[in-house]
Amino acid sequence: MQWRDKYSFIKSESRRDYAAAMSHLDDAIGQVLKRLDSLGLRKNTIVLFMSDNGAQENWHPTSQYEGKYGPNDQLGSNQPLRNYKTSNYEGAIRVPAIISWNNNFMQAEKNHNYTSVIDVMPTFLELAAVKIPEQVEGESLTVILKEKTNEHHSIYVRGHKQESLIQRPWKLVRTRHLHAKTEFELFNVEEDPSEENNVIQQYPTIAEKMKQAIAKQFSKDAKEVNVPLR
Repeated sequence: MQWRDKYSFIKSESRRDYAAAMSHLDDAIGQVLKRLDSLGLRKNTIVLFMSDNGAQENWHPTSQYEGKYGPNDQLGSNQPLRNYKTSNYEGAIRVPAIISWNNNFMQAEKNHNYTSVIDVMPTFLELAAVKIPEQVEGESLTVILKEKTNEHHSIYVRGHKQESLIQRPWKLVRTRHLHAKTEFELFNVEEDPSEENNVIQQYPTIAEKMKQAIAKQFSKDAKEVNVPLR
C-alpha cells in the first residue's frame, strides 16, 4: 500500500492502457493453454511465462513494425523499482515469472529465490533427463521448484554500459564511462528494492569482494564489446 500511494501520480489513461494490455495478454495465454488441452499435450508440457527485461522509456522506432506505431516516452512502468530497460537497476532486470507443469511443481507456491534467465536451459535439460553440458551457464531450478527450499547463487547481468552482480541480499552495480572513472554502487535489495540508498561506503569489505567477482565475470565477456575500464 505504501508503494501504491507513493506512485499514485500515474495517469488514469496509463492505467487503462496497462489494464488493456494485461487483458489481451491474459486472453492470449488462455488460448495457448486451451490449445495444449485440445491436443492432449498439457500433461507433459512445461509452461513458462517470463520477460527478459522491464519496461522501456524513450522508444523511438524508425523501422520497427513497419512504422505502424509511433514513438513513446514510456512503454509500461517499473515502479517502484528503479530505472528502465538497458540499465542494470532493478526496474530493468527484475521481472516476474510463472512456471507450471501438471502438478509436478509445488502447488501455487510463491518462490522468493533469486533466479536468472540463464537458469532456464539447465532446468529444462534436467527435467528432460538430459545431461547438462559443462559449457552451459546457470543453475538448475529443479530443486526449488519441487521442494520448499532456499537455493541462492550469484547472478551476473551484463548490460550496455553497466554490469551487476547479485549475491543476496547484496547487489553491486558497475557503470562504465568512456572518458570518466568507473562508478560502483552497492545496494541491499532485500531492504531497499528501489535502490535509493547506495551503501558502498558503509560496507567496503563486501564491496571489494563483489568487485573482484564482477571483474572475473566481465573478463569472460567478448573483448570487442567491452568499454575499457578506467
